[in-house]
Amino acid sequence: MATAKIEEYTGIVLQRIPQKEHDAMIRCLGECGLFTFYSRGALKMGTSAGFSTQELTLGHYNLIVSTSGSLTLKEGRIGHFFQPGSGLEGLLVAQLCLEYCAKCLSEEDASSLYPYLKGALEGLQQGNDPYSVAVMFLAKALSISGYGLEVGHCVNCGSKTNIVSMDIGRGGFLCGDCYFSLGGTAVDADELRIYRHAFRYPLEDLSRVIYPKIHAQAVLTALLRYFHDATGQKLRALDPMLKH
Repeated sequence: MATAKIEEYTGIVLQRIPQKEHDAMIRCLGECGLFTFYSRGALKMGTSAGFSTQELTLGHYNLIVSTSGSLTLKEGRIGHFFQPGSGLEGLLVAQLCLEYCAKCLSEEDASSLYPYLKGALEGLQQGNDPYSVAVMFLAKALSISGYGLEVGHCVNCGSKTNIVSMDIGRGGFLCGDCYFSLGGTAVDADELRIYRHAFRYPLEDLSRVIYPKIHAQAVLTALLRYFHDATGQKLRALDPMLKH
């Protein structure tokens, strides 16, 4: 009799999709990309499968591989459970990160975004400002998926000086001359600095950089609207934070 093939996977749990009464399909993102497996008893209180497949868990999983390639959990253990700080806002931003990865992330971009998902959750757990983490994560997700904004020069003439506006419809910064000739909308200088940093930051900034809150809120709202307009998909995790 053939022995079942077992493979080891490590990843962050993005989503549990109920199956039958207590089972679930578990959607994860790891260094090698997205993977999904079937877990018996995942939704049953007090089970080892339940503990190791909670959303926000960085888990290590031994998975049975069927002849068709589908995966079923044999055993799992928790490597780390991310606990966002900053109360409800931190939790909602963590959910935004999971929502994007579970619903919007393509297979080809998945492994590239994994370090930033992990970095964002670590930043939230360390108590970094949720709005700042949300802006940085979303900007990186947009860049990786091919929707990044140009923050190095004016998208109309190429000038690197006298930048006065972010024209999301045109894809990036506008200088003063082009702003007046094209009829753009002026953008606060602090918001321009946030855009410039968010589309260029190194990974470690997810746990240490804090933007001015009022300007981070404005940039975050603009990026969520841009994402919806560009892709037709709407991220809803932050609705309780951004609706006044």
